Amino acid sequence: MAMTLAEKIIAKAACREKVAADEIVTCAVDLAMIHDSSGPRRQAPRLEELGVHVWDPSKVILITDHYVPATDAVSASILKITRDWAKQEKIQHFYDMQGICHIVLPERGHLKPGLFCVGGDSHSPTAGAFGAFMIGVGATDMTAVLATGEIWVQVPKTMRVNWTGELTNFVTAKDMMLAL
Repeated sequence: MAMTLAEKIIAKAACREKVAADEIVTCAVDLAMIHDSSGPRRQAPRLEELGVHVWDPSKVILITDHYVPATDAVSASILKITRDWAKQEKIQHFYDMQGICHIVLPERGHLKPGLFCVGGDSHSPTAGAFGAFMIGVGATDMTAVLATGEIWVQVPKTMRVNWTGELTNFVTAKDMMLAL
């Protein structure tokens, strides 16, 4: 059976000719997206403990969006940590107050078909709309990605859904997905 698009992207990132659902493989990351909430305030101390810097500052996209605009001392502090860390780590793609992280990625041309990406945001899989494979990860996994440029992933299963019939007025694709 032919591989799905997700399997093809994962296989490429794992330097393998083929992968199958449920396999666990180590993949090289093409792009890592972090934002002010889940990013530097959580990863910087861990990277410092490890004595390492970001594996490739050109492959990290850092976006401020969760604490913008700062409304109190805590949010102002988080934004300062984010901005300082971007300079310290020489992050080449830092978008300060430019929009929502998972929207900024395609708007700025970072998502391309075939890329293997990780994001520190639960909406990260929306990159699939652009032909990329992207998973959302937590702060600990993202720290490992930032340190090594790699992550292990379990190849996802694929489910085929066939819709039949006609949509009634005011029913959209989103309604179909919510029903699914």
